[in-house]
Amino acid sequence: MTPIEHSLTPLILCLFILFIVGVAVFTWGKKLPAKGSWLIWGGILSVFTGIGLDTGLFLKQEFKTKIWMAGWIWPRDEMSAITIGVIQDPLSYAMIALSAFLVMVLLLNQNYLFREPRPERSLAAIAISLVGVALSWSSLTPWLSLGGLALTLIGGFISFGSRWDSNAEAKIAARFISERSFGFILAFFGACILATTRFALLFTTDLTAPLSSLNSTASSAVASTWVGSILLVLGLFIQMQPFLFLGGLVSNSEIYPPIKTLLNQIFPAWAAFALLMRATPHFVNIGLFPVFGWVALCSSLLSLFSGLFQNHWRQVLGLWLSSGLSLSCAVLGFCGPMPAMAIFIGVSISAFCLSITALSLENNEGTKGSNRNRGIWVKIALFFATASGTGVIGFITATGGLRWISQAFEMAGGVVAAFLFVFFFFVLLGWKLAWSINKISLECSAPWLTVFSLFLCLLLSFGFFWTGSLSGDVLLGVSDKWIASGFEVFFGAKANEILHAEDFLSSSGLYWSALITAFITAYWMSGRREDHWTLLARMFPKTSRFLSHGYGVDQLCQYILNGISKFGRLTENLVDHKIWNVWVPKGLFVGVKSVSGAMSLVDKKLTLSIGSGLRRLVDVPAKILQLIQVGDVRWYLFFALSSGFALLTHYLKM
Repeated sequence: MTPIEHSLTPLILCLFILFIVGVAVFTWGKKLPAKGSWLIWGGILSVFTGIGLDTGLFLKQEFKTKIWMAGWIWPRDEMSAITIGVIQDPLSYAMIALSAFLVMVLLLNQNYLFREPRPERSLAAIAISLVGVALSWSSLTPWLSLGGLALTLIGGFISFGSRWDSNAEAKIAARFISERSFGFILAFFGACILATTRFALLFTTDLTAPLSSLNSTASSAVASTWVGSILLVLGLFIQMQPFLFLGGLVSNSEIYPPIKTLLNQIFPAWAAFALLMRATPHFVNIGLFPVFGWVALCSSLLSLFSGLFQNHWRQVLGLWLSSGLSLSCAVLGFCGPMPAMAIFIGVSISAFCLSITALSLENNEGTKGSNRNRGIWVKIALFFATASGTGVIGFITATGGLRWISQAFEMAGGVVAAFLFVFFFFVLLGWKLAWSINKISLECSAPWLTVFSLFLCLLLSFGFFWTGSLSGDVLLGVSDKWIASGFEVFFGAKANEILHAEDFLSSSGLYWSALITAFITAYWMSGRREDHWTLLARMFPKTSRFLSHGYGVDQLCQYILNGISKFGRLTENLVDHKIWNVWVPKGLFVGVKSVSGAMSLVDKKLTLSIGSGLRRLVDVPAKILQLIQVGDVRWYLFFALSSGFALLTHYLKM
């Protein structure tokens, strides 16, 4: 058992230094010598130094898994405490070293990198993205992993910075960050919901348990746990650039293809896949896996169909990589971490090498210094890269692909056919891409360092490097291992075994038959002088246009945006012009006029009533006085006698 040490590691300090270097190059790289590339090299070397110190390789010490955790919200000892934790086990060290190695291969091709208008921004994006991937694989809790994912998204967005002056590239960059940010927000809210359910958000250091041994308790899972888990998985899955977000892949971006492949697709996917794989036991326990596997499988198939009708290798490469990343998520749901990791690594390395080979042949056609021998070696690397990504024996993808197909034998009868159907089109699109790149040029002026870096990178896609077996550990009953298997260290010996050994002959036969059939079909459709996919697209123009443009999702979204814009304009016209400028003034005018008319009528009637009452009140005394005034002698005598009697009576009392 590997001992565990609870301490913060030097590698974290090295990653912090690399992040500071990336920010410095982005800010002042234009004024630095060589655009600050020497600083990026120094930061990457410090990362390898940190790995060597932490693993004990430099000091010749025993390897120890290192864990460090700090509380954030609630006491750290509580099960549902939100903490920031770091775990550095063999898997995390391997993925960080692999990411840094791919970055070094990218930097070795600086002759292409410095053709960008603002290469210092691309260099800064490389450093920031590498830090994000390293943090994601070193995370003990989802929160630090999400922070690493955010850094990779920022790095991917900055990678477009060298061409921000172009409106088209600015739109592509805005689309990239908006789509990926949507997925990040979903994942963040999912993690927050899981935190409110007081579910333990602490990843396990044991990834050796196979899926069949995990007890599914989906029926007893609370609704909030389901909702949080679904949002988390969907948000992370969007980082693989699956369907429905295919518009960015089919866009005509002029950014340096290896940078786009590595920083905009591979690194965000690696950061998201780290969290998906670490949380696999939880997703299996609640029953989300393998249900999610079918969603990922359908997304992969839709990307493949769209890629078959693309005319340029850049779009085909992006869609093929997207389908491969989605396929690895499907395998994760069906078969567990080990086969999924094999496909995930193989497809990523293959796509990265294919982008370099295609660029080497495309940008150097007919230029001074072109060399046919270098072109031949680049094309050899092209076919090795395609073989490594499509599951040819000896490569790491065959290790995961064969275990994936064999897993279907314990499921329903139609599942094997569905898996083989997707695998066939995946291999078909991969070799279609290879034949398309092969037709670009016969010569290449790329330096020999580029050619050497291609083959050096392809070594990492061989099964021998990961399994210790020359065949990639796909020969049952035949011992061809030369060294210890790295996958056994990562996932345990049991996870590396092929399940259902009794059906191995049938599953392997179906696997190799599908692969060979797809290879022959790809050559017949794309490898000859005339591309039959183009002829097929001409025969069915509407269907091919529908598939090649991402199933009309962009058009649908544009219709929705236009509808929202039209609704906004109608609302603005209704509120600003109709309501406030016409209806409200008119209503106020009518209201005030009606009220004033009513008040005037009331005032008139009240005045008449008061006048009539006062008239009646004063009329009797006035008439009496009038009678007195105009009366005859009898009235005068009457008042005189009355007055006399009143005086006489008064004095008689005295």
